[in-house]
Amino acid sequence: MDCRILKFKNESFDIVFDKGTLDAVVLGSNQEENVYITMREVWRVLKFGGYFIIITSAEPKNSLDLYKGSGMSWIYFDPIVVDNKNANDKNFYQKQFYIYIFQKIPTDENLTEK
Repeated sequence: MDCRILKFKNESFDIVFDKGTLDAVVLGSNQEENVYITMREVWRVLKFGGYFIIITSAEPKNSLDLYKGSGMSWIYFDPIVVDNKNANDKNFYQKQFYIYIFQKIPTDENLTEK
């Protein structure tokens, strides 16, 4: 399924988990626009109070502003840094991984609709 056009109903999930999808989107063409579209789709399918969890090798200084630029109302938690214990192994070059957690919150527009 194309992450920019999810075929799920609004507010279908409590949690959306990403391991590698946004990493791939960032490497493609129109990366900023496609990240924003994907973040908006994730926001749409999450229930209010739901969480979007991203596991990535992308450092916060390189990606967090991009994720936040989607224009959706999120609570952003401080990234969790996970040290890769296999970093010295020639097959594992990445020294750290990051876990980003976003919580969907209502916008003023959503509050007035209810």
